[in-house]
Amino acid sequence: MGVRRGRSDGRRPPQRILEEARRRVAEERMRIARDLRDVVAHHLVPADLQAGAVAEQLPGRPGEALRFASDLSGTTA
Repeated sequence: MGVRRGRSDGRRPPQRILEEARRRVAEERMRIARDLRDVVAHHLVPADLQAGAVAEQLPGRPGEALRFASDLSGTTA
């Protein structure tokens, strides 16, 4: 007969099991944070480029600047 790992009597699991669960939760949170950072950065780079284009076009070509600004608005929505 093997050793039971679960507890049905209401007692707490051993400390090592709790520590392992905490470690796994922390690792998953870090993975989610990295994924979120990558997604946000992926969307901000085009917005930054478009904002730079607006700044360049604004003085001499306001129509082009307006088009870039409109595109920027769609990128950040």
